[in-house]
Amino acid sequence: MGQAKDPAGFHAEGDTAVVAGAEARAAPSGAGRRGGLTQPWPEPRVAQLVALWNGGLSSSEVAHRMGLSRMAVESKLAKLRRAGRPLARRTGPRVAPAARAMRRCLYCGLAFASEHPGNRLCPPCLAEGPFTSAMV
Repeated sequence: MGQAKDPAGFHAEGDTAVVAGAEARAAPSGAGRRGGLTQPWPEPRVAQLVALWNGGLSSSEVAHRMGLSRMAVESKLAKLRRAGRPLARRTGPRVAPAARAMRRCLYCGLAFASEHPGNRLCPPCLAEGPFTSAMV
């Protein structure tokens, strides 16, 4: 059914006795704060990262080419910036998505030019539909 447990909190496993929960508290040697093993980046790998980043690739594209996760790339870039390593800054203007777009009316199903993403009813349905009494 289960393991035999004595009042002191020991489990009998074959010839050895293990204190309950001890394996959960013990961390492997070399484990980082979150339990993962970390290794230093070799200098050629850092140079490849910097070259790809300064070449204009996004962190996702760099990660894909290097076989890493996006977060690993972003973390290393942040560490390199703190260490004073020259990295290209992304200073271009952010492109906002177009607010005005063609959307389908949720009431009649016709396409109309919507002013913003929350506008899902065409002007005729707003003016004449059952929604006029609820609009304030």
